Formats: sequence, structure tokens, C-alpha cells
Amino acid sequence: MELDMKRVLIILGVVTLLASCKTAEQQRAIDMANDNKQCQAQGFAPGSQALAECMDTAAQSRAADQTRQAAAQQAWFDRNDANFRNWQQKVDNSDNWSPPTRNQNIDTRPQFDKQGNPNFDAQGNYQGCHSIGCQVDIPDSTN
Repeated sequence: MELDMKRVLIILGVVTLLASCKTAEQQRAIDMANDNKQCQAQGFAPGSQALAECMDTAAQSRAADQTRQAAAQQAWFDRNDANFRNWQQKVDNSDNWSPPTRNQNIDTRPQFDKQGNPNFDAQGNYQGCHSIGCQVDIPDSTN
């Protein structure tokens, strides 16, 4: 009995999903009816040339929106594909990775003291504070 109930629920779900799908003709009829209501709400008389022009303008606006949406979607797909190809290239090249060959020691000594005087001379020699208790300006310090 439980298996039959699952089948019934699955069939009902599929039927519901398929019933909610619209053909292009059905969507066009819905769009035209909505355009007609909108244009009549704006005061255009039924059957008039102005109503027809209003509906034509609404249809052109909808077509332009669909074109922009399709272009944006295609741009997203293109960007996503490019990102994937870039990532894949990085992964493929990761076997060729080697550490840097240059010495990359970073000098963490303060460049200036609290008064703004340089701690290095013109030749790059450190001339700043060399003892404990010197007041130097540490860039990461909050005080």
C-alpha cells in the first residue's frame, strides 16, 4: 500500500509540473491580454489606433527586455566558462609550481621614529634605536 501511495504522489507531482508549463502561443496570448488591460487602464479606447500603438509599444518593450535578459544570461555563461577555463589552467599548471628563487626576507624594522626621523641613512644602513625602551613608530600599532 505504501508503494502505491508513493507512485500516486510521484504521478501527481509530474502532472502538476507539466500542467504549469505554457506553450509559446499560450504565453503570447497571456502577454497580449495583459498589454490590452494595461493600455485600457491608461485610458485608451478599445479598438482604437492609440490602443494598438500602446500594445505595440508594450510588446516592443517586452521584446527588448527579453533580449537584454538573454544577453545578460549569455554574458554570465561566458564569464563562468572563462573562469572555469582559467581555474582549470591553474590546476593543470600547478604541477610546474616551484618556490621563489629570490631571497624574500622582509625588513620589519620601523622606517621612522616617533618624531618622523628616518631610521635609515642614505646608504640604507639602519641608524634607529638599538636598545630596549626606544620609542619607535610601529605602523601596525594603534597608539
